[in-house]
Amino acid sequence: MTAVIGDLIPSADSFQVDAGFKMHAAQTAIRRYCGWHVAPSVTRTIRLDGHGGDSLLLPSKHVTALSSLKLDGVEHVQDARSGEAGSLVLVNGVTFPDLPGSVEATITDGWDLEDVPEVQMILLDIASRVMQVPGTVASQATNGSSVTYRSGSDGGVPNVALFDSEKRTLQPYRLSWGGEAVTSALDYLGHGSSFSMPGATKWRRLRASRKPDPYNPAQNEPDWSVPPDELVIMGALASSSSTRTPDTLDTQTESTAYLTIPDPTADVKIGDRIRADPDDGRLWEVDGFPSKDANAFTGWRPTLECRLTERKG
Repeated sequence: MTAVIGDLIPSADSFQVDAGFKMHAAQTAIRRYCGWHVAPSVTRTIRLDGHGGDSLLLPSKHVTALSSLKLDGVEHVQDARSGEAGSLVLVNGVTFPDLPGSVEATITDGWDLEDVPEVQMILLDIASRVMQVPGTVASQATNGSSVTYRSGSDGGVPNVALFDSEKRTLQPYRLSWGGEAVTSALDYLGHGSSFSMPGATKWRRLRASRKPDPYNPAQNEPDWSVPPDELVIMGALASSSSTRTPDTLDTQTESTAYLTIPDPTADVKIGDRIRADPDDGRLWEVDGFPSKDANAFTGWRPTLECRLTERKG
């Protein structure tokens, strides 16, 4: 039996293109660009593919609760730790199945509406642009009189496409993985999103808690004797140099590298430690202030670059 696929507009006679429809179209454009609903805060159940390992990224940038986690139908919420930015890590030796659709998570996520007025303003601006379009006439001249309507860069009538300034405003709310495809260098100019890095791999950012310095109680120092705060990030490591320094007691090897992270808003600071996931036996320390260089003309921030150092011996 062949399924009949219905039309996007079932009936042109009864289809109403009113203010409500245009507001809904603007809202959908924002949510599709960001990759999730953004706001309001809701509790929802999502199904994800499992790829093995003990970590996974949820399609959300603001998770406030994880109430259920089923792996291939078995409840494991007691074995899970979730981060506000969408990271999900399993403990107690539990790993994710390597099966499509095998992970089912019930989460509460999204910002409260009063916390995202700038997103609401963008929605209103997009809807207003569409509502102001008088028709499809690009230009017209009759007996010395002319009519010019607003048009997009391709000559079309303005629609729900986001302006570059709006994309930059939405950057903190946009998922930094699974973003829209970029097909040419021109697509990057003024692009407000994170950089596309198909070769990025999974890493863990480790951040120590702080304790008073025993020699100067007014100062704090990192306390690596307790489990650190962990954050799953994606990035690409490029080795820079390695130096061996022999002395009478030992030989120290110091290696430097740079980790490029496609999300320029990633929470990485000097003093954090970085290790691969899965662990390859190497432990790096962020010893240079992470670089978030922005294009002076467009404000675009493509990546976050961190200088790392590893010392052995």
